[in-house]
Amino acid sequence: MELLLESVLVSGKVNRRSLGIYIDNDLEVVRVKVTSDLKEELQQKAKELDKRNIEELLLYAAQKIIRQTRQANKTGLPFIYIMK
Repeated sequence: MELLLESVLVSGKVNRRSLGIYIDNDLEVVRVKVTSDLKEELQQKAKELDKRNIEELLLYAAQKIIRQTRQANKTGLPFIYIMK
């Protein structure tokens, strides 16, 4: 069972415990306060991009920005972020 879980896990670790199996997702909490208008826009954008919720959208956006920044740093080209 543990090997099966590890084979489909995108990130994190599967740990066997005395009372079962614990899946550690390696994710940390980041809190941000936004206006209600921005929250509505984020919810709409999440739907447009087939994300389940705002948290998934923000994780996607942050990962994309970091990837693009790293790539721009490697190439020496200017960094321009466009979210599609």
